[in-house]
Amino acid sequence: MSDEKWLSTSESVKLRITELYRKSIRENPSPVNEELIGKLRHFFYEQCPAKVSQLNEQCQTIYTRQSLQSIANSIDRITSNIPTFNNSEEVEQYRNLYRQQYWPYVANESCTMLLPDGPIPINVKFGEIIDRLLFEVEQFILSLIECRFTLNLMLSPFGAERSFDSKMLASMISNVVNISQLTRSKRIALRRVVRSRAADIVTLNERPQLNDTRHYVEHSETELFNDLSTYAIMLRNNYCLLHQFAVKNATRIDNILKQALKNARYGKGND
Repeated sequence: MSDEKWLSTSESVKLRITELYRKSIRENPSPVNEELIGKLRHFFYEQCPAKVSQLNEQCQTIYTRQSLQSIANSIDRITSNIPTFNNSEEVEQYRNLYRQQYWPYVANESCTMLLPDGPIPINVKFGEIIDRLLFEVEQFILSLIECRFTLNLMLSPFGAERSFDSKMLASMISNVVNISQLTRSKRIALRRVVRSRAADIVTLNERPQLNDTRHYVEHSETELFNDLSTYAIMLRNNYCLLHQFAVKNATRIDNILKQALKNARYGKGND
């Protein structure tokens, strides 16, 4: 069946869009929630075609600029909690300051969180601070899922457009998938290292003679700090790629999304 004939079958279009989103959910299951699913369902089905003109005016903002801004905001919140270092001396200085400020508080279930501009006393458990960081990582992944779904929707047959560089788009989709996978991997590693480190530090407070444990904790800290610094750079670099893509192709993206919305119509009687 040709694309034109396939697109003329409105029910098939609806099912194809549904399957496309379900595919995104299957490949990125954990952060997807009912709110996002409901938002997309409302966007494509309940408001088409009666409000398609209104949505045509809004779609670029909703699914391009706003999505990228959401990603940017998540990155800012993540990186504000990640120390950055220019050299090994800064890493060592930060680590020493971290130990001096943090370790005495562990036994009392309170801590000091060191941000790049210095130590900040916080009257909560260290784990709660990390959970806050992990929440921002989850929001970042959620934004990537929506971005990936939108990019997929721009491909043929929904967003077929001769002047659009499909190879570039496919590359961007792959890039988003890679960012998501790397983010998930870092999130898992971050949670594992931080939790084990907190437990080890408590043990060291009780039994400071455990040199093997102390060495492990110090090594874990060094790895974690270096990983987080690299992670922050990776997030910013990849966001820049997405932003450049959106700016360069803003008009084409708008036209593609408008065409996708028109293709999503599934019967004149549903106005």
